[in-house]
Amino acid sequence: MSLVDSAAVFEGRARTIGLPDATVNAMALRGWTTHATFAFCVTTQPGADEQAFVDGVVIPLLGAQDHADAPKLRRLFFEAHTLTSADLRRKVDSSELEAPRKLPAPEIAQRLELLQERVRPLIIANVLEPSHQLINVLVQCVEDGRVRYVEWARCTSRTQEVNNVKEDGDLRVWKTDSSGAIKAVNKEPSLSANLTTELDVHNALRRRGVAYEVAQAMSFEVHEKVINFFFFELKKEPMEGFSAVSLQQLAAADREMHVRLAEATRGGLRPGPAGELPLDIPVQQILDGPELRWMLMPMPKKMTGKASTEPAPSNRTPADNEPKRNRNEVAKKTKEAAARLKKLKRTPMPKQLSGCVPCNDEGQPYCFGYNLGTCKSTTDCQKGLHKCCKKGCGKGHSPQVAALRKRKTAATNDSECQRFGLTSKRQRLDGGLDGSEGIPLLFEHLDEKVASSHHDGLHQVEAQTDLHGIAHQGRNLFLLDLFCGTAGVAAAFQSLGGEALGIDHLVDKRRVKGPVAKVDLAKKPGQDTVLKWIREGKVDGVMLAPPCGTSSRAREIPLPRRLRERCGMQPTPLRSDKWPNGLPHLRGIAKIKVQAANKLYAFTRQVMQACNDAGIPFICENPRRSLMWQTDAFSDLPACCFFQYIHACMYGSKRRKSTAFLMNFHAENLLLQCDGNHDHLPWGMVDTKDAGLKFSTSLETEYPAPLCKQLAWAFLEQIQRQGKQLHCHGAHTEQLQKIGSGTQPRGGRSPVLMAEFQFKVDITTSGTVPPQCIAEDSPPPFQGIPVGAKLLSSRTFSEVGLDGEKKLGMRSTYGVFSSPWDFLGRALHVEHPLDTPQLVDRSNLRAIVFLRDHSAADVKLYRATQLRRFVTRAELLMKEEEALKATLDKDELETFGFLRCEPQYESLTSIESGVVADEPLFNEVHWWGATSFFLLLLRSSSRTRALRVLLLLLRSRRVGGKILTTRRFDPPTRPPPGVRNKGFKRK
Repeated sequence: MSLVDSAAVFEGRARTIGLPDATVNAMALRGWTTHATFAFCVTTQPGADEQAFVDGVVIPLLGAQDHADAPKLRRLFFEAHTLTSADLRRKVDSSELEAPRKLPAPEIAQRLELLQERVRPLIIANVLEPSHQLINVLVQCVEDGRVRYVEWARCTSRTQEVNNVKEDGDLRVWKTDSSGAIKAVNKEPSLSANLTTELDVHNALRRRGVAYEVAQAMSFEVHEKVINFFFFELKKEPMEGFSAVSLQQLAAADREMHVRLAEATRGGLRPGPAGELPLDIPVQQILDGPELRWMLMPMPKKMTGKASTEPAPSNRTPADNEPKRNRNEVAKKTKEAAARLKKLKRTPMPKQLSGCVPCNDEGQPYCFGYNLGTCKSTTDCQKGLHKCCKKGCGKGHSPQVAALRKRKTAATNDSECQRFGLTSKRQRLDGGLDGSEGIPLLFEHLDEKVASSHHDGLHQVEAQTDLHGIAHQGRNLFLLDLFCGTAGVAAAFQSLGGEALGIDHLVDKRRVKGPVAKVDLAKKPGQDTVLKWIREGKVDGVMLAPPCGTSSRAREIPLPRRLRERCGMQPTPLRSDKWPNGLPHLRGIAKIKVQAANKLYAFTRQVMQACNDAGIPFICENPRRSLMWQTDAFSDLPACCFFQYIHACMYGSKRRKSTAFLMNFHAENLLLQCDGNHDHLPWGMVDTKDAGLKFSTSLETEYPAPLCKQLAWAFLEQIQRQGKQLHCHGAHTEQLQKIGSGTQPRGGRSPVLMAEFQFKVDITTSGTVPPQCIAEDSPPPFQGIPVGAKLLSSRTFSEVGLDGEKKLGMRSTYGVFSSPWDFLGRALHVEHPLDTPQLVDRSNLRAIVFLRDHSAADVKLYRATQLRRFVTRAELLMKEEEALKATLDKDELETFGFLRCEPQYESLTSIESGVVADEPLFNEVHWWGATSFFLLLLRSSSRTRALRVLLLLLRSRRVGGKILTTRRFDPPTRPPPGVRNKGFKRK
């Protein structure tokens, strides 16, 4: 913005001349707020037509031609016309050699005040206030419509600018203007920002963000995203063998970002479609792209030799004085030693010692058994030195936790090994601990949360992913989502690693997102069950969203006549501020609805009270203006309860819905209010797909996915503040480990209460056949695995090393069984599925109930009866198969090649539709009738035979559970008597 377009400059100049406030306000009412608008208030130039100025300006503003302020108006008009003409001339004659445009000081101050009010509590002062020189450079870029890169050193502060201005007339240089004439111009003082530390760079970039906002090129919030992106990559911990991201990489990425901005704004700097500043949208697109991320990747460390600590001799060495032949022999021996050391360093390491080295710099090997805790020798043995094989350590101790990197943790008990730390996220590394009996217990370290304990003489370590902390006892965290609807909050809490259950009286299976139980909470049995869970401590968090249909303020809004005629209804208020518990004149269905809602509100208050007594966090949601908050159930709330308000549009909703959360804990992520930077859909009636109408309030009842996630995060953070952590048993822990290592977890629907193995160990070998079971005398590198471990899987692999050599190896996985005492200890903490609100599939639930209600003898008799039944049925089907083959031609029999393996035939024919009865322990199973024919099609050895089988299948039909094949077959119009109609189709 130029000087002639600044309202602050125009207003200040008018007051300086002496015009009263009334005259300035009258000019503002007519739109004369800048020099540019006032210069063209009348169609005349100053001094050309005095009467036109008097009639158009003086009399309307002052009321009389001879008013005392008339000369002041003429002066202001002359200045406005002169400044506007000069500004137009400067734009026409501008060149690259001219100094940058200067934004008026009043305009800078006004814009900084507006920005300060928006970014509080951040204070734009001292090191965060940009210099006017920096602001003017960016203002010139906006005026030219071109992006220019501003070096970090030029992002100076206003304090530097004030303290470095010199009033010296000699600071002038000679330059040529656009016409070619030489003239003297003032030289700007050379200022440079301090960039010594990372904090200085951060302050410089933040000053640039303020300058971008003042210049109206990029909003301060978007520039903060750029700073956060850069410094997140700068402070990220690199992997081993890579250097951390440097400030030089940040500077290069910053330059690349401006190059991309210049490419995206070739047509000029124009505001966005919703009023965004010109660079807001391009910057966001660049941050989402891969260009900057490639430039901010950690670089590999340079491989440098170990520097010698001995001083360099001033004279020649004895080797130099030896004959040339002796020097050649010494060089030859040195090369052989280097080759031997190189070969020794390529020795494959055990998986649990990943990241360690097999020898020191002098070529002396380390004893792997000592580092794994399995070597019985107390001093250096024939296998190698008894020192730590961690790279860079080499001290006389074994590593307490293998493959930990770069910072010390609570699990590290050895104070000498300062280089041990945690592995980076999503890396799967193994480690071990020395036990009191010299037997290590291996574990798979996945992330940063580690805890240790002593049990049965062994030092045990338990490690999981970042969200799944250590909980040695008890169950996993459980969230109860009452009045859940589609169970979005329950599903979000499950995605964070916890357990959840939604409860509602209506469940739409097509829209539900998480586990839901269909329970009517208006009835006493359902209420008692929920309250019992809370009081017995089986619940860690409660989400409540009571129905607000009867309490909605939308009922007070009358519909237009055309909408009433179209939808045929007009909702009427059921409550009011005077009668929040229900209007006294209600009758019929309306009264029943209000009474049912009041019961739910009273139950909600009971749940809140139970949560407060048990110290359980809860959130109760309803619209901010809902009449539910004024009912008797929500009067006299406890002192620990308070409200937090949000606008749902900030969490993914399409409309500006003000939502209230009644809570007993603070949630910083549930405080966002609408910032006005997005569009909202209108309220009212909306058209549906079936040409009907629906209230828009019904479309906003389901929580958006971002809001569900934020609610789940709020619960998880509060529960973790109470000292509880996520904990998963058995197979679920193994799945979390697979997720951490980047492997796709797989498994059944129902959780496994007790895993078969306590943990699993991965090991890589070269040229060694892995044993099926680990024995006491197992060869290296298997001596570090606990005795008795079972081989689960083994596969070969090939990879190319850094030297280009192709290596073959084998990756094996061993499962380590739990000790009897450890198994018993974990079994004592496992809850029975019927004692917890955890969901179990129907088949397992029926089996559990059957085993609970019958004795062992009854279960044995039932299973034997079922087995005899299936065997008998298989024999009958075998006879039918023989009869069917007798009806076919000999060539067809040779083509088909019927299954002659009796066990396979029994397993196939026993699952034909109608064979498996609807027993309590089995689900209803429906299979395609021509199972045998489809398998025969797969067994065909040529295309011709396959086509013949296909033609035969097209002529086949299933009738009464049998397969009939004829030369000419007319399908019946209805199924035979006694045959179910399911699967029967008319041709």
